[in-house]
Amino acid sequence: MKSVLMSLILAFSVLGCSSKSKNASGLDERDAQRLEDFEEAMKDLSYENYSSASSRLETLLNEEPISELDLVIMYNSGVALEGMESCQKAAERYRSVARLANKKFDKISALALYRLGFVYSCLGEPQKSVVSFLDARKKIKYLPPEVGTAELPARLAAAYASLGRQKEALHYFNEASGGLKRILAGAKRQDSDIDLAAKTLLAMGKISSTPHLHPVLFVRMLSMQQPFLLQAAELKSSKVSRKAMEDLIRAYKEILSFRVPSDLQKEFYVESLKTTRQLQKLRLPSTKEYTKDLFKVVDRTEGLLENRLTQLSKGLSKTPEQKKRESLKREGKIVGE
Repeated sequence: MKSVLMSLILAFSVLGCSSKSKNASGLDERDAQRLEDFEEAMKDLSYENYSSASSRLETLLNEEPISELDLVIMYNSGVALEGMESCQKAAERYRSVARLANKKFDKISALALYRLGFVYSCLGEPQKSVVSFLDARKKIKYLPPEVGTAELPARLAAAYASLGRQKEALHYFNEASGGLKRILAGAKRQDSDIDLAAKTLLAMGKISSTPHLHPVLFVRMLSMQQPFLLQAAELKSSKVSRKAMEDLIRAYKEILSFRVPSDLQKEFYVESLKTTRQLQKLRLPSTKEYTKDLFKVVDRTEGLLENRLTQLSKGLSKTPEQKKRESLKREGKIVGE
């Protein structure tokens, strides 16, 4: 959820104010307590205490939000709901923010549209996810540079991949890779820059919670996102790299947990195997020891997928008529004996 938190901090910064004095946003002493309570909710979010943050933020919402503070509170309540995997409620909240903030507070509106793309992905609605990301792209000048040039095109690549639109997916994948290179080119070779690169890569590859996502769509999205997560892991940047590996491990375990309809099983197994083998090819030999736990899971997943595909192929190789004839032959043998 780190990619959520990056946007969350940026949304909070648009206030640019102190709770003790009036400023351009129109805040004065009357808002002091409300802003103080909001800051407590932000602390909860920073520690991923989403339930507590959501409760605090719900009490701060205005029925008729009009101010910048109102919209920032509403936006972050969406963040909390997203963290709780209440994707439908989060989508409703982000849509409201985007509509109310449009042409008044463009930075908030742009961030809301960006996050809306994530929750549509969570809801298994990739077409709406693409539309939302494209809407956010129209406001790219209001997004942080790393989001507009790298993270957003990476999310578009994954969304298009889930729709089977490989041409568009590859276009945005290449754009995201180019954007990342430009960000890294301007960075100094310091630990802080490595951390920034790892965080950006994690945000580019972050796998959203997918309780409603179609199994084949999940695997197609993973194929576009996993290169960024693997790069984030191989940078060995403390908690960020560990988080990237955890995301990949969870994704590969999730592949095996899907209940796939019988008519889609072959496509799912083929797509999944293609994705596992792509990740194997991307692995850097120099980080083999660091990523060994991840690739144990990937190897196991690949082996089980191969077995399932083999078993499925055996079952599919015989028509119902052939199976019936074989059954009659077996029964005939038993009778003859």
